[in-house]
Amino acid sequence: MPNEGAESLKVLDELFQKLTVSKEAADIKQSAGELAGFINGRIDDQAVPEKTIDDIKKALVNKKDATLREKAALAVEAIASHSEVGAGVEPYLIVLLPVVLAAVGDKITAVKNAANAAVLAIAGAVNGNAVKAALPYLMDSIRTAQKWPEKMAALDFILALVKTAPRPSLLPCP
Repeated sequence: MPNEGAESLKVLDELFQKLTVSKEAADIKQSAGELAGFINGRIDDQAVPEKTIDDIKKALVNKKDATLREKAALAVEAIASHSEVGAGVEPYLIVLLPVVLAAVGDKITAVKNAANAAVLAIAGAVNGNAVKAALPYLMDSIRTAQKWPEKMAALDFILALVKTAPRPSLLPCP
């Protein structure tokens, strides 16, 4: 079994590298879809994609490369909007949420649009039980964000949660 987990991690790393070097929009979309399909597929529980999630986080906060930030946001959107979001992947979407919300405030329009789409995809993908985990990130973003698009994205996320999981969304509210 450990060999299978190591191979899964190797494939994930290769898929992420393929995404980062893709130039054409169609290639980027295809690479993001392949990455999403593999992460949401049946990989060994021991092979939780922590390194890939960390790589996506690093790419989202990369100050020098706007295309890398955009590709990372597209990857998050593809993972979250996959037809079957894996139960082992869902917590990582919540972990990615603050970084993706911050990317919505990016001054590059392509990054901003991709990040906004990723935020909405995460909102549609998370289970109603994840509301308690997501709300602190959302409230922090609303309170401390420097740019209004980030605040609007957090509010849109809350609106999407209320539509998809109305009962769990109301429980944590004062």
